[in-house]
Amino acid sequence: MAFVSVLPLLVLGLFLAIFHVCDADMALLHGHGVSSKCFVQQDGTVEKHVEVVASNSTDPLLKFSLTQTYNSPKNWNVTKDFVQSVQVGSYTLGVEELYSFNITSNLGQDSAIVIHWGSAVEGSSVGTFHLQKGVVSGNIDGRSFLPFSLGNDNITVTFTDGRPSPMLHPKSNTTALVQIIHDQLPKVYPQCVPPPAAAANSSSAISPRQAPALDWTQNVAHSTDFNDAACFACKTAADAEAAAGYAGCGFICASIFLSWKCGDCISGVTNTLNSAQAACQASTNCCKNRCGGILSGCCGLGEVCFSPDDFNLCCYGGQQPCGADLCCNPDQTCSAGYCCPTPQLCGSGGSLCCQAGEACNSAGTACCPDCGGACCAGNVCLGGTTCCAQQDVCGSVCCPADAGLLGSGHCLNSAESLCCYNSQIEAGGLCCNPGEVNCGGECCSGTCVNNSCVQTSQNCLALGGTGETCTVEDQSCSMGFAICHSGCCFEQPK
Repeated sequence: MAFVSVLPLLVLGLFLAIFHVCDADMALLHGHGVSSKCFVQQDGTVEKHVEVVASNSTDPLLKFSLTQTYNSPKNWNVTKDFVQSVQVGSYTLGVEELYSFNITSNLGQDSAIVIHWGSAVEGSSVGTFHLQKGVVSGNIDGRSFLPFSLGNDNITVTFTDGRPSPMLHPKSNTTALVQIIHDQLPKVYPQCVPPPAAAANSSSAISPRQAPALDWTQNVAHSTDFNDAACFACKTAADAEAAAGYAGCGFICASIFLSWKCGDCISGVTNTLNSAQAACQASTNCCKNRCGGILSGCCGLGEVCFSPDDFNLCCYGGQQPCGADLCCNPDQTCSAGYCCPTPQLCGSGGSLCCQAGEACNSAGTACCPDCGGACCAGNVCLGGTTCCAQQDVCGSVCCPADAGLLGSGHCLNSAESLCCYNSQIEAGGLCCNPGEVNCGGECCSGTCVNNSCVQTSQNCLALGGTGETCTVEDQSCSMGFAICHSGCCFEQPK
């Protein structure tokens, strides 16, 4: 069943005062009128609310309320299992409820509908209907009926228990008041405009997360929502027509009709609304950069679609999709499903991603502690530049037993990081030859007098010097090309 058509009624004595409120609390003028509000919440959920009240000189006030809530596309998840919209409406006559309905619709136009009849209508209490691809199934007060297709006015619905269909019996005739409400609803929605915050595309980036066993922060793909004026107008037009349809179902749901026909009416309105909303979402009004088919994702201009099949996942311009839901920056490369800083790639084809402070070994088979750009596996990195075996560590320096041209090293004072070579000994914090002493900060093979090394010419010649002696104080040697060391003058290498 499509939207209920307007029934021509001429009712003397009927009157209606209309008062509209947008983005504010609802208000009524002397108990008669219409009010609505529409807003976009901070989490992206779009909610539209409308309320219409009509009365005449003899009957209580008839009020129709409808709240339409839509989950923003950026809240949809990649499994496509989400609540797209919720429609909650009711009719009340004075203080008594005629009936109310709650409709939850999912992607693919699959809707769950629950109708509750109040004290003002007898014959049925609760109807549960399931709408999928134009076919309605469900039960009324626990009595199941055989599924039927929408759009057939001549259909007869059969209940599985073989008993007749229940009949609705309202206490009052509300047909004339329903007509007024039905006629007024289309006039309300054009006044509902998108708020400033919805005037442009908006993106919602999921908080970055850490990849397992990696120090690198991963950028999670985001969703882009389109609530600009064109998209909002398209969906609001569909909502307005649906609201009139739901209100028009009052001609059936609050009248002497078979109970299942109420479900047929509301299901028909819902089916048309779902199709209209899907058409809006598929159009360029709501999707500027279509990633795939009609039910695929939308991304903003300049953004990168994660893939044609992943619903509403996008990467920012310059990023590349990676793994299940990650976006790699230009300085990153996708490695084993995660974004790895390109310099940290290791192995054939970048199959490994080294952590901060690691380097790739020469074989490209493993990541190990980085020491001056080289792999330092199983050893100690000293000063960030020297890779040293544990047994060769001498304080803050490396003192290898095999030091090549320097000979054999041995740690004489780890507290002072003193590493000496071959037969050298420690002499007051210095590495000196056997028989030498620390004299004023130098090794002295002679006699130390007042921090000066006193030598004899014969001793200086034996040490390889020129035979001339000198002192620490004057550092003077008669030959300009000689230097004073340990009390002796030595010829400088040419």
